[in-house]
Amino acid sequence: MFLILCSVRGEFLPSIDAHLMNCMESDREALIDFKNGLHDPANRLSSWKGSNFDLRNPHPNNNDDESLNRYGFWNLSGEIKPSLTKLMSLRHLDLSFNMFIDNPISNFFGSLKNLQYLNLSNGGFSGAIPLNLWNLSSLQYLDVSSDLIWRESASFGSLQNRSGRPLPNLQYLYLSDNQLVGKLPKLLAQLENLVELDLFNNSLYGPIPTSFVILQQNLTVLLLGENELNGTLPESLGQLFELRIFDVSSNQLTGLVTEAHFLKLKKLSDLDLSSSSFTLDVKSDWVPPFQVSSLAMSSCHLGPSSFPTWLKSQKQVYDVDFSNASISGSIPYWKYSIKHWKLCSSLCNNHLSGTIPTFLGQLSWLETLHLNDNKLYGQLPSTLQNLSSLETLNLGNNRLNGRIPPLIGKGFESLRILSLRSNSFSGELPALLSDLSSLQVLDLAENQLIGSIPASFGHFKGQLQRYTKALSLVTMLDLSGNNLSGDLPTKMTNLFGLVILTLSRNHFTGHIPKSISKLKQLSSLDLLDFRTKNTTKMKEKEA
Repeated sequence: MFLILCSVRGEFLPSIDAHLMNCMESDREALIDFKNGLHDPANRLSSWKGSNFDLRNPHPNNNDDESLNRYGFWNLSGEIKPSLTKLMSLRHLDLSFNMFIDNPISNFFGSLKNLQYLNLSNGGFSGAIPLNLWNLSSLQYLDVSSDLIWRESASFGSLQNRSGRPLPNLQYLYLSDNQLVGKLPKLLAQLENLVELDLFNNSLYGPIPTSFVILQQNLTVLLLGENELNGTLPESLGQLFELRIFDVSSNQLTGLVTEAHFLKLKKLSDLDLSSSSFTLDVKSDWVPPFQVSSLAMSSCHLGPSSFPTWLKSQKQVYDVDFSNASISGSIPYWKYSIKHWKLCSSLCNNHLSGTIPTFLGQLSWLETLHLNDNKLYGQLPSTLQNLSSLETLNLGNNRLNGRIPPLIGKGFESLRILSLRSNSFSGELPALLSDLSSLQVLDLAENQLIGSIPASFGHFKGQLQRYTKALSLVTMLDLSGNNLSGDLPTKMTNLFGLVILTLSRNHFTGHIPKSISKLKQLSSLDLLDFRTKNTTKMKEKEA
């Protein structure tokens, strides 16, 4: 512990003896007193070395022993003693991912005048953010974000009424997941050197002040999602020419979003306007100045016309969410001509009509596809078998018909979720569905399927390859609301990982296998309208 102080003081001498000579006795005593207040189950501080005052949990995801709390054996806890303030040259302090339960962020942190880096994120601290933190004129990086497990509600406190210019050198400010309440303080607009601002997932309300974005000419990241902000989106946003990531999702914002909002956003790469009530009002021939990789506009009003043609210009987009966006018409060919699209996952809850286009099969790199809750009709095209990278396919709640083609059981080595529920599929269950080696969820409910459950459904290919008694791959199987009949395959009880099994509203007969009791993970079992042989005989006698 004594040696670290030399690094903290910025003195790099050629020998240990020289280090020791330059370390002040008062600093040594302060470090020992600070260490004595900490609980250190891993004895991490027995040989405390390094160039920074970095006490973050080095293994925050190592939870082998849950009895040792959320971050396991490696966390620090206990008391943060004020002797820390005697380290007047301290520049870097990281206490993140520890467990300082019931410790407030003490006012004495604001006395560390030379501090440039302060990270208290996920440390278990509670209470309000001390006002005097905003006096740290040398601070460039401040992270007091939390995981909400141990935090209480906090606020900006009297920062709302504070005068003067706070944190003149601050570039990175992270306050997410804190249950912060109140309006956005106007003083935040004065952080002219700010590069990244994260206020995601709090309880902030009120409008976004125009001044809040006018002065932020260096801002590259602005995260305001998961709050209770209201009003409209300031057009001044379009002047943030350095902005790369903007998230204002899941608020109570409304109004028009026009071309002016994107006027100078040439560097924008991630845009999330989802789960608000925006209406996109742009010209039909508008070409955005940006090339985004991620674009989320779910629950925005983009219709009632067909696909927005400006989307065609986004050649680099990777992830698109246009769910519940009032889009109608058929799926245009260019929609699937963009080679970078992988998570083209959310076109659900719209008014799309027509058949599923055959050119869909050109997207062999596609990983997820959600076309559920639309008005699509017709049969599944054979080109679907080319989607070899697909992990999720959700076509539920449409007007699709015909047989479920056996091709779905071929080549889909990565398919984990398959939902075709609430359509008009007919014919028998393809036995080849059991060849889906990665399948976890199979939902074919509310169709017109007939025949018996194939015996192969008792030994899915993934079950055979990755089976353990503790957990098998398939966790949900829903075949309810069809015209299936016959006995239940006894081997279905080999699906030890089943959590949900729903076979209701069919015409099954026979015995319920006693071995169903082996499904230890099962939390939901629905066999409504299942007719056992005993029930059948009883009704015959009554007749």
